[in-house]
This record gives sequence, C-alpha cells and structure tokens, in this order.
Amino acid sequence: MILNNYIITYLVCSLLSLFMGIIAALNGFAAWRKWDINNQAEEQYRLEKKVYLIITILSLGFLLSLLMIPLWFRTLQSMIISISGAMCLVGVHNAGTPYSYISSSLKLVLPVWYGYWLILNLLDRKIVTQPFMKNKLAALTPLGILIILETVLDASFFFSTPPRQ
Repeated sequence: MILNNYIITYLVCSLLSLFMGIIAALNGFAAWRKWDINNQAEEQYRLEKKVYLIITILSLGFLLSLLMIPLWFRTLQSMIISISGAMCLVGVHNAGTPYSYISSSLKLVLPVWYGYWLILNLLDRKIVTQPFMKNKLAALTPLGILIILETVLDASFFFSTPPRQ
C-alpha cells in the first residue's frame, strides 16, 4: 500500500462519503415506504423532518463527492513516482486493474446522477406540494449503493496497489 497526503485525504473524504451513502440507502428506502404527503398524522410530520435532514446531509455528501473527483485524479498523479513502471496515469491505472478503471469510470458517470438528483431536489422544493418527493426518495437507495460501491472500489485500489521496492 502506498501512503501520501493525497491518499490519506482522499480516504478520509471517502469514509465521510461512505457514511453518507449508508445513511442515504437505509433511510431513503425506509422513508420512501412510509411517505404519504396527504397524511396529516404526527408520524408523517416527524417523517418529513427526518427526510429534510437526510436531504440536507445527502446534498452535502453529493457536493463532497463532486469535489472529490479532481482530488481522485490528483491522487493518482501523486502515485506515479511510487509505482514501478508507471510514467503516467495509465500506468497507475494498470497497476490497480480492474479497480482503478471501474472507479475512474464511476467518477465520470455518477456526477450526472448527482446533478440530476440535486436539480430534482431544487425543483421539488420550489413547489409546495412536492410532487417529486417519492421519486427523490426512491432514487436515494440506488445512489447510496453506488456511493458505497465507489468507496469500496477506491479503498480496494489504494490497498492493493504495490509500492516501488
């Protein structure tokens, strides 16, 4: 395993992202099953407050994940001198195959889904009846699972990459 400041920073941010992904996957599914905007019960009010807290935490998590994309590629660049035979990012990716390629692909695909969810959230908050709430909550579980997958792949890459001897 190779350790430097970028890798440690990235792993700490990944752990925060993992924590938020687990919260999103579990609480989003639970809230989706119970959500009924027409229900005036006290339980629905508590569920609404919980959902707004989850959405706020998750929005911060998505923004953190978006900021981690340039950090990912900078971290890979910082590993070039530590891997024998690597002269560029392709060499670093080849040292951690298949984890590195899958993880880099997810870094390019997931921001589109994060952006979609954030825009859907923004539109939903502007409408009083919140017609997209069920869709947003339903999307939290797959997004949370993908965040967990991305974090596991990143950690697998960092822990499996052998340093230069």
